[in-house]
Amino acid sequence: MLFICYTTLYLITLVTAQISYICPKYGFLNFKVDVDFGTPPQRLALALDSTDAYSYVQSSTCIVNCSNIVTFDSSKSSSSLLADVEKIPDRIILLGNDLSGPIGSDTIGLNGLQFKGFEFQQVNNFIGRNGVSGSLGLGLSIRPGNKNFLQLTVSSGKIAKMMYGYSIDESGNFSILDLGYFNNSLFTNQLQFVKLTNIPLTRLVDVVNATRNDTVLTPFGINIESISLGTNVIPIPKQIAFIHTDLTVSRFPVTLMNTIAEKLGAKRVNNLYEIKCDVTRQLPNITIDFNGFKATFNSKEYMFKHVNNAGCFLAFTSYDQPLFKDSLILGLGLLRKYYLAFDHAQQQIGFANAVTSTKTEVVVTSTPASNNQLPSHILHILPFISSLLLFLIF
Repeated sequence: MLFICYTTLYLITLVTAQISYICPKYGFLNFKVDVDFGTPPQRLALALDSTDAYSYVQSSTCIVNCSNIVTFDSSKSSSSLLADVEKIPDRIILLGNDLSGPIGSDTIGLNGLQFKGFEFQQVNNFIGRNGVSGSLGLGLSIRPGNKNFLQLTVSSGKIAKMMYGYSIDESGNFSILDLGYFNNSLFTNQLQFVKLTNIPLTRLVDVVNATRNDTVLTPFGINIESISLGTNVIPIPKQIAFIHTDLTVSRFPVTLMNTIAEKLGAKRVNNLYEIKCDVTRQLPNITIDFNGFKATFNSKEYMFKHVNNAGCFLAFTSYDQPLFKDSLILGLGLLRKYYLAFDHAQQQIGFANAVTSTKTEVVVTSTPASNNQLPSHILHILPFISSLLLFLIF
């Protein structure tokens, strides 16, 4: 059965508990879904986030960015409930948000599908952009008994398994989110899966926040065995990589990024790394060994070309945050060639060449914003990290 809703630009295919959404672009390589919250429904555009397990929206009680985006007013929803703080306290999501605001639940709707009891945080300090009012968390959670989006979709019988596929259309104007299955019409070779690893920080954070009784949800990433430029392996400490579907320019640790930039002849300009486009054919491939799966990117695949001049810039830059010093955060600018298969049931992620992978060169009319920062919701955790480090030292 096929439903097409022109007002939201989504396509939903219902075949044996399989759902696919077409998600329009809202940024450089950023995509969104329209979600109806509450009764009667209030429509908000949410970014798609593969690292966070939980979702959040900007509340009508917002204190920043209040006039630029649509906010959610729980007082106008007859089905809105606040969580019992003794059972579901304020939380911190690593590589996600430490945003201020209560956790609650409400009815949500996505293009004809309706869910009751969807759990999300109503924040007042989210810094949104381009009309996006929050984030739909698609990540893997370690907390039992929660009702995040994927778990609620499974428990309600909408999909059979905790899995989803994600890829970018050839036009680059929308992405495709496949819930409950992997759409083999969107990739050309067999999926290669690698196991996910959880960051071991939960106990430390729980100790620091014993009086607040915060629940800490840490993300799952992939162990990196090696990174190579051509045939030369770059010496690196043990690294872990996170796949972030709402990030365009990937983030590499400073030392690693400096090594790559020097070997490629790239120069840092305005927190991005620029390089002459006329040397791209001479540049080596970059290979990242994800715990046995080797992802290889040629120069057209790890660079963007600016349409207005001869300059190109790399699809990754550096960042310097102590807690993430051995981590890579990989965005769609680098991973756009792949169909990404997130299998939460087996705690693994699969890679296959997307049907659009033959179109590897991206020509842009504007440079994506990069101020050496992670996405705004990631930055909100940094004050907490500082407190954690001071606690551990003293």
